[in-house]
Amino acid sequence: MILVTAATAPVGRAIVEQLVAAGTPVRALTRDVENADLPPGADAGGLDLLLPRIVVVVEGAARAVLDGGARWPVELVAAPGSGDDMLVEVAANADGAGDQVVVVTADRGLRVRLDEVGAGWVGPSWLLRRVERA
Repeated sequence: MILVTAATAPVGRAIVEQLVAAGTPVRALTRDVENADLPPGADAGGLDLLLPRIVVVVEGAARAVLDGGARWPVELVAAPGSGDDMLVEVAANADGAGDQVVVVTADRGLRVRLDEVGAGWVGPSWLLRRVERA
């Protein structure tokens, strides 16, 4: 099975249509499964098929993403101060709720703090290797 993200965007839709026409099993990820209008044979699903919950902590100027009112497939959390402090707080609360937490960071000090609250971490190269394969 091939997983196509942004399956309702022009390029994603074209890829889904070509794969379905070729008889290839397709899982089409989209934010709006009910209105996806994908070709018959495509298995439509939301981002929750991959991960049950994604939280992005934003700090500084990046907090502006919260002002746009856009619908995001992730939970956005604005850090009022230090992004690291908010990451640790979110990780500690999520771990207490039984969620698995993995943070992508190269910051050694943050890694120690994440270890202390039971959260996992990976380095940026881990993420880059996966993006390069996609």
